[in-house]
Amino acid sequence: MFTAPLGGPLRPHTWIKSFFKPAIRAAGLPEGLRLYDLRHTCASLLIAQGASVKAVQARTAALADRIRTQRGPAVVALAEHAGR
Repeated sequence: MFTAPLGGPLRPHTWIKSFFKPAIRAAGLPEGLRLYDLRHTCASLLIAQGASVKAVQARTAALADRIRTQRGPAVVALAEHAGR
């Protein structure tokens, strides 16, 4: 969805260092806050608002599968290999 400033993929380490950590400081949040902590906060808030634990688990599993799929091998469009 987002690209690096000069195009291409965002590297997680670069994104955290360049964007996430500065946003944490600007918001006055604890320096040790991790991106992973936001996932737990989201789950806790969903459950506090009445979502079932099973529904939250299913949502988390679906998001994890999507992220894992996005990190998979590069896929070449079939049109690039047509006529070979």
